[in-house]
Amino acid sequence: MNISILSPSDGEIISLSAVPDEAFSSGMLGEGVAVKPQGGTVFAPAGGRIGTVSENGHAYSIESEDFDLLVHIGVDTLSLG
Repeated sequence: MNISILSPSDGEIISLSAVPDEAFSSGMLGEGVAVKPQGGTVFAPAGGRIGTVSENGHAYSIESEDFDLLVHIGVDTLSLG
């Protein structure tokens, strides 16, 4: 099965292992990539239904029959409050 997922933002794509947040770099939250964004707009990277949105709006999930996707904006957001 092929699933097309676009970048949620313009910018440089980097490996999750290079993200300075252990929850992501360790793979604890699953497979993926990170984007060092350029610009201030975040787009939906795939079609689906919005599943959950974090309380402060820094993350949301997109759910479909084929996948669940987490879009997380920022690094160490829990420690930032």
